[in-house]
Amino acid sequence: MLTRAAVLVLLLAAPAQAQPAKVTFVRNETSLGIRIDCKPFATYVWNDVKVKRPYFMHLRAPNGTQVTRNHPPKAGDATDHDTMHPGLWLAFGDLAGADFWRNKGTVTHVEFVAGPIVTKDGGSFAVRNRYAAGGKTLCEEVCRITITARAAGYFIDWTSEFTGADDFHFGDQEEMGLGVRVATPLTVKAGGCILNSAGAKNEKQVWGKLADWCDYSGTIDGTEVGVALFPDPANFRRSWFHARDYGVLVANPFGKNAFAGGDKSKLVVKKGETFRIRFGVLVHSGKTDLGAAFAEWVGPLPWVAVSKDKKGFALDTGKPFTPWGFNYDHDEKGRLIEDYWDAEWDKVATDFAQMKRMGANVVRVHLQFGRFMTAADKPDEKALDRLAKLVKLAETNRIYLNLTGLACYHKQDVSAWYDKLTESERWDAQAKFWEAVAARCAKSPAIFCYDLMNEPVVSGTKRKDGDWLGPAFGDKHFVQFVTLDPKDRTRPEVAQQWITHLVAAVRKADPKHLVTVGLVDWSLPGKTLTSGFVPEKIHEKLDFLCVHIYPETGKIDDALKTLKAFNVGKPVVVEETFPLKCAAKDLEALIAKAGPDAAGWISFYWGAPPDKLRGSKEIKHAILLDWLERFQKLAPRDK
Repeated sequence: MLTRAAVLVLLLAAPAQAQPAKVTFVRNETSLGIRIDCKPFATYVWNDVKVKRPYFMHLRAPNGTQVTRNHPPKAGDATDHDTMHPGLWLAFGDLAGADFWRNKGTVTHVEFVAGPIVTKDGGSFAVRNRYAAGGKTLCEEVCRITITARAAGYFIDWTSEFTGADDFHFGDQEEMGLGVRVATPLTVKAGGCILNSAGAKNEKQVWGKLADWCDYSGTIDGTEVGVALFPDPANFRRSWFHARDYGVLVANPFGKNAFAGGDKSKLVVKKGETFRIRFGVLVHSGKTDLGAAFAEWVGPLPWVAVSKDKKGFALDTGKPFTPWGFNYDHDEKGRLIEDYWDAEWDKVATDFAQMKRMGANVVRVHLQFGRFMTAADKPDEKALDRLAKLVKLAETNRIYLNLTGLACYHKQDVSAWYDKLTESERWDAQAKFWEAVAARCAKSPAIFCYDLMNEPVVSGTKRKDGDWLGPAFGDKHFVQFVTLDPKDRTRPEVAQQWITHLVAAVRKADPKHLVTVGLVDWSLPGKTLTSGFVPEKIHEKLDFLCVHIYPETGKIDDALKTLKAFNVGKPVVVEETFPLKCAAKDLEALIAKAGPDAAGWISFYWGAPPDKLRGSKEIKHAILLDWLERFQKLAPRDK
């Protein structure tokens, strides 16, 4: 039994629990002073004769060093843009046609709607601001600020929500978004450095580039200090960065034309709607892992599951999820991803970023059996390593993967030994494939689903030995048979046996992620041509169903009937669709009319971005561009 003295010794020896830094506020008529652990951090100003919008000034790092330019500038400071760059601000060069960046419109502080209050983790406040120009109120903003001290530094979480009594819009300029003007010693001209999440440095490499985050830092009095801007990945669009070596850094999701060219964009906020945008600001000193700080703030990617009503999908946060994205089955040259993901990884990363920009939350990747299996029971570890890298890329872009496996699209890549296997041997080899893939992916939330095979078919009659592939479409074999001889089994029985065998292999390694199979639309009974994968007879072991629909001109209602027939009590995702046999407007109408019968839609992206297509005079490129632009506009808001 411990004595009182022993207990006292143990208590004294135990490490003290770190206490959260204390945030305090000092409020006066025009500003709010903010201190962390009794040290000055920043001042929030809402009433300034020259700067006609609220802002933060004199931000200080944890070591006490000021990281923003003096406001107003002092001797030794550059004096340019003194009323436009007061410290840290959110402003817009074109909001409903008015210029609030250059102080030609007025943002008026209306009231504090919450706080300022001190919390156990830091402090927070919320204000209501009114945007007006030309004697007219254009919109109102509720700006919510939370301030905390984190391991990486002092942090501002900034969320602004905009509403209007009438429609209003955000335009397309480089002077839009959240900006900071750094202290003169931190500028690139004084020896500082701009660094983005892709590793690009300084104005020449960073300006006009998309990135997850961007930092401006340097050394003052022998210590590295800086300020980093973190756009929320859940914002309506990724941010480009307006970065200048003289000291300004702006996270701008609005400047599509300003930075990337093409048509000018306009984000319209309808009467009664709320537009939300969020940023994080990290003020740091000493060595700082910015990538880790960003990941900590964003939080892990939520997991996807079938919704409780079995009609769709939901994230583990409770938010609904509508799968929406692209098949990334080949590039513009017809190459499969395994043909170039070793030597041209930057292309894969660029394509994923482009698909994200076009509204995708799901990308369907097609994995070739012959590239992942060196023998019937031996997975290719190098290919699995590359797959793991792809999963990490998806996590970084906050995109979910539909991993479709067992593909034999290029016949020349199919090993002779694979075609010589018996049915049971082939199924066992396929099970080994899925067990290996699932084992590599089980811990990542970025997996939306495993699709067992693209367009499997059960032959109704005996096929010749080794004849496992369907007819080619171009140079690719998308259809594959799961048996060469049904013998005394019905076709749905064979399909169900095959599904059961492969689902069991997935579940050995991964009990959580969703499993499906991509079916041709002629899988329904009563058709002259059928795959044998009858939805109502094969769905038991699957989490949801996928169907491939390419509607025909004048037959949109037939496509709707097909879609409805696939509804057997589980969600249905249209896993492939494209205006192959109809006009883009007809497919757009199908998506609009399908409603809840389709829980998600996945079209195609072949590596040519819209801006490149706009420069082409080929008709096929015009058709593709028309569809991509329509599909992007249809993207659900819950993405």
